[in-house]
Amino acid sequence: MLKSYAPRTPALQQQFPRPETSSEYTLADYELSRYFLISAGDEMSTVVPRGAPMARFLSIDCGIAGDLSYTDDTTQMFYTSDTKFIDTGTNKEIAATYMTQTLPLQYQNLRIVPNGTRNCYTLTPVIKSNRHLLRASFMYGNYDGLDQPPQFDANLGVDRWEIELPSNSSLYVWNEIIMVASLDYISVCLVNTGKGTPFISALELRLLENSTYQAANESQSLQLYTRLDPGSTSGKRIR
Repeated sequence: MLKSYAPRTPALQQQFPRPETSSEYTLADYELSRYFLISAGDEMSTVVPRGAPMARFLSIDCGIAGDLSYTDDTTQMFYTSDTKFIDTGTNKEIAATYMTQTLPLQYQNLRIVPNGTRNCYTLTPVIKSNRHLLRASFMYGNYDGLDQPPQFDANLGVDRWEIELPSNSSLYVWNEIIMVASLDYISVCLVNTGKGTPFISALELRLLENSTYQAANESQSLQLYTRLDPGSTSGKRIR
C-alpha cells in the first residue's frame, strides 16, 4: 500500500481569479477541495481554480463502443471510449430503471471484467514525475438483474488503492487521489476478491501544476476527503 504521513503544518488556502476558459468546474466559481494523505488522519485544504488546459485532461467513459466519443453537456469535457486503454472485459448497460434524465452519461454504461483476478487499464499519455489527479467512478445500476453490488479491490500498479464502491443499485460514487507518476503511464487495476465481478464506469486523469500538492510524491498519494462549494445557492452537486 502507498505509504503516508500526517502533516502538522497549518492548512494553506489560496484564492485564484476566475478563469475565462470553460472547464470541468463550470458549476461554481471556486471549489474547496480537502484532501488527506492516504491512511493519515490530519487534513490539508486548498482552493482549486476552475480552469485547466484541455490538453491536460483524459476522460474515459468505460463501457461504450470503441468508435464512440462525446462532449458532456454539463461539464463540456470530451469523453472517449476505454477500448484503447484495456483489452479485457465486456461492455454493459445499467438497468432501464436507473436511466434517468439527470444521470450523467458516464454512469449509463460500465465495463465488467469477469475473467482473471487482475485486469488493468494503462493510462497514457502521462508525464513521469509529475503530479496528476486520478478519478475512478462506479455505478452498478443492477446491470445483471441480481441487485447485488459487487465488492472488489483496486490497485495503482502494485499498490492497493482503497476505494469506495456503491452499496446499492441506484448509487454512483467516485474516488479521487493526487499522485505522482513514477512511469510514463499509470496502471489502474481492478482486482477480483471473490465477492462479485469487478466493474468501472469512468476514469479521468488531470495533469496538475507540479508546484502544487507537494505532500504527494512517488511513495504516497493524497486522497479526496470532501469537496465543498461555499456560498452556492444552486444546490447542484460538484464533482
